[in-house]
Amino acid sequence: MKFAPCVTAAALMLGASFGAMAAEPADAEQVCQARATALSITDEMRETYMRECLAGERLDRKGTSSR
Repeated sequence: MKFAPCVTAAALMLGASFGAMAAEPADAEQVCQARATALSITDEMRETYMRECLAGERLDRKGTSSR
């Protein structure tokens, strides 16, 4: 399982970036939860993934609202 940290890191980056881009605030958590489930992210890594995904959502919404 040498590559597990690399795979997890890649899943965190890709999922947070693409998994819930510009979703409505109410939908962002559901989208992030579904993406974490699809990526089989569990336990502490899921908590980290959710924080990153939701933070990315806030940034995406902020960036799209100013355009």
